[in-house]
Amino acid sequence: LSSDRAVQARSEKMTSADNNRQVVYEGGAVLWQDTNRLQADRIEIDRQKRGLTARGKVVSQFLDRAKAAKGVFTVIRAPEMTYIDEERLAHYRGGVELTRPGMTIRGREIRAYLRDSKSDSSLDRAVADGQVEILQAAAGRKRTGTAEHAEFYEQEQRVILTGGEPRLVDSARGATRGQRLTYYANRDHLIVEGADGRPAVSRLKK
Repeated sequence: LSSDRAVQARSEKMTSADNNRQVVYEGGAVLWQDTNRLQADRIEIDRQKRGLTARGKVVSQFLDRAKAAKGVFTVIRAPEMTYIDEERLAHYRGGVELTRPGMTIRGREIRAYLRDSKSDSSLDRAVADGQVEILQAAAGRKRTGTAEHAEFYEQEQRVILTGGEPRLVDSARGATRGQRLTYYANRDHLIVEGADGRPAVSRLKK
């Protein structure tokens, strides 16, 4: 993630080709740079294209630099992942789970867009597709959001649910559904949008 810092690796087997432009690590492969870490059964690096592919029990973790003392990580688990450095995009597929303190995002695939290495947080935003579920827990309160598509913006702590039948269940407030639901994970603010002939519906707790 940082061009001026060395990347280290460990695996049972390593092969290289094309003047070390193509490198493959197999068998318990682990790459790390400072506290950022990637592990998988197989990791393929393409230096010319500035990208890599990881397959089999993929686990990646990125540290939020501003919260390093608290050990705040974004951890993503998936069967496979492709990373493109030019776009700062890590694309996870095959049933994915992203976890951060107080929040879990699940979906068939997740695209994680990363900030540059000088930013406070490695994660800029995450886009999830396919049977998406977002779980948030804080101060004795739980929220569960479901949809076919979801977007999470780290800086604003903003979550957008669209596609399918977006629904948000709040243990303190009740359930809400609409064509598009937008809520802020760090404060009590929810925006609900309906569609023609399909108004938004809320069932509030007394």
